[in-house]
Amino acid sequence: MNRFTKDNSRRYFRYPIPCKYFISPELLEASTDLYSNGIDYFNRATEDNILQLKTEVMQKLHRLSAHQDIFLKIVGDIFEKFDIVVHYLRMLNRGEEIASRRIYWQNQERILEGFHGVQELEREAPKTFELLVKIEQKFVRYVQMIQETIENSTSSHLHFTDYPEAFRFTAEIRERFMSRKMDLNKSDLLQMILSLERLFEKGFEPFNNLATDYLLYQKHESWILRDLNLSACGLSFLNTRKYPNLTKADVKLVLENSYAEVIELDGKIVRSRYLRQFNMNETAIDFYFPNANDQRELLAYLHRMEAQATIELWEEDDHARYQ
Repeated sequence: MNRFTKDNSRRYFRYPIPCKYFISPELLEASTDLYSNGIDYFNRATEDNILQLKTEVMQKLHRLSAHQDIFLKIVGDIFEKFDIVVHYLRMLNRGEEIASRRIYWQNQERILEGFHGVQELEREAPKTFELLVKIEQKFVRYVQMIQETIENSTSSHLHFTDYPEAFRFTAEIRERFMSRKMDLNKSDLLQMILSLERLFEKGFEPFNNLATDYLLYQKHESWILRDLNLSACGLSFLNTRKYPNLTKADVKLVLENSYAEVIELDGKIVRSRYLRQFNMNETAIDFYFPNANDQRELLAYLHRMEAQATIELWEEDDHARYQ
């Protein structure tokens, strides 16, 4: 059985591709204190990732031989402040009003103070101190953005300032060491710091996703490429958002070499479920009654993909024949 008959791939032109896309469920009347678009941004996918990364941090921490008492103090304070902010994000995700609660204002300044114990490393371990300061600065920056959203949002409007960090967490430490092609497995200390950075990356991801979906809906030039399985009759993808099942959705696609800047299709969310093996949610959407022009652009794109795949298959056959 070859690729042209397996699983109806030829009939429906189904391809895994990197693509710029945007999914917006049909808005229902909000009954929450703060505006909600119906997407669950803080669900089991995020919870499981957070638990896994916290466990990684503690495992690496207990392997350290130097300055372990200082690191215990630092990590304990990080977890305490991180958990406060994560709780705010859970409430924001549920549309709950946060700014009216006394505990929010009591914690407002404290969680911006930085992490207790970091300064003690400045003389003892200056390189480690530098890395932890970067993590501290990233945390404080996100807390400031989240507090700004909490204090200025209403039931009809979510407030986000158009900061670059609001749309994507940049893992500066990981990217720095990867660019140097360093072996990251040789140091428990470095692995612990990288796990802390990933913890923040996953913990703040619901905020990034919420800001992206709220502010960039009409700004397709700012969308990023994401993996998508696309066919003539629907699409599917994996990410940490969980969409309301059996809900109508507006689908926007930016396709390579298309005459249309953005292709818009009406869809229905037929499946959005958690996949434990990936710590992600799988979402599948069927297209319904598409506009003729947009449907023609989608089919033209898929036909080009089909032609390219056929050429590549012929080239593979020719190459194999002459071996």
